[in-house]
Amino acid sequence: MNHIKRSHHIVFWIAALAYFIVSQQFSRSYLIVLKPMPILLLAGFAFFYIRGTQRILLCLAFIFSAIGDVILLVRGESLFVFGLGSFLIAHILFICLFIQKFQFASKKIVAIIFTILYAIIAIFMLQKNLGNFVIPV
Repeated sequence: MNHIKRSHHIVFWIAALAYFIVSQQFSRSYLIVLKPMPILLLAGFAFFYIRGTQRILLCLAFIFSAIGDVILLVRGESLFVFGLGSFLIAHILFICLFIQKFQFASKKIVAIIFTILYAIIAIFMLQKNLGNFVIPV
């Protein structure tokens, strides 16, 4: 790993740790700045180190994730749905990237089955506590 990439990793981890420390000690106003910072740094890294369509999709996915983080920090049910919408867009972009790179192998079938089972179990466990947000979530 060259010097520049190493320093980018250090900056990312400092931002992530700052968020975790501040989230335990300070008000939400600090979190609105610190919460999206690590993900925006990842968007910046993707912009500088990845080329082509993948760069665009990955940067947009990270940006929509950061927007979702900020929206969910603002209290209010009306904004909650917009935060989920932002994460939905981000996840669709991540899925598009995954599909571009995915190569099926029989060795992966067990992991795929466990992932699907985990998702089904998580949905059933969350469903009873979601109330009006069952459909958006």
